[in-house]
Amino acid sequence: MLYFTCSSFKNWPEDWQANSSFLLSDTEHLRLKNIRNPNRRMQFLAGRLLAKTLIAERFGCHPSDLEVDPKNPTVANFSGTPIVNLSISHTADYLAVSIGKIPVGIDCERDHPKRDWLAIAQNYFSAYEVSWLQSLPKALLKQEFIKSWTIKEALAKCSGDPLGKLLKVSSLVGQVENWPEPYSEYRCWSGQPEEDIYLSLVVRPRPHFTSKEVKGTYRNSFKGPATREIRLKAS
Repeated sequence: MLYFTCSSFKNWPEDWQANSSFLLSDTEHLRLKNIRNPNRRMQFLAGRLLAKTLIAERFGCHPSDLEVDPKNPTVANFSGTPIVNLSISHTADYLAVSIGKIPVGIDCERDHPKRDWLAIAQNYFSAYEVSWLQSLPKALLKQEFIKSWTIKEALAKCSGDPLGKLLKVSSLVGQVENWPEPYSEYRCWSGQPEEDIYLSLVVRPRPHFTSKEVKGTYRNSFKGPATREIRLKAS
């Protein structure tokens, strides 16, 4: 089982924050209270609501009975019992949530037209990967950089390894079979659910996991039915 969904809370009803906070646990309310930045508060709340909606749909429970484990934020609990692995990502107002019985990581990144992607690569990526990016046309350089970054972020979330370590692993770029140990068993999918949004999903599959592509959905709010399907391609 592997699902993901995306949304943008800038399109949600104006009163979504006031009318949805009852779905948070006491621990989540305390964490929300301690977030001072208004935008980060909205990201935290929206991410929890979208995650709980997806889990509740798949497991037939009520969102208010769910809590992201404060000691292990990659696991969601139902009335105190762990039920599913979880990953949440956000970039500005855009959110992505993935859940699965297997370890999972998701990351999304919004395109910033004025950002110097090569300069960022020079600060974080290996010299080999920087050289490869420099050989590409400007538009393709941006696309491949963001794809590489989101893959590494998603792998860090899935594996639990530090992002700083993974950013230097140039062989993560390209086909999965080129990934070095201990990451050779992980699988990845990437795509653009929106023109300016890049998304990557990484899982550590069980034996006989044969899915060729992962399907997800977009929804107009954290509640209500999905409005369209999102497809990612194996990377």
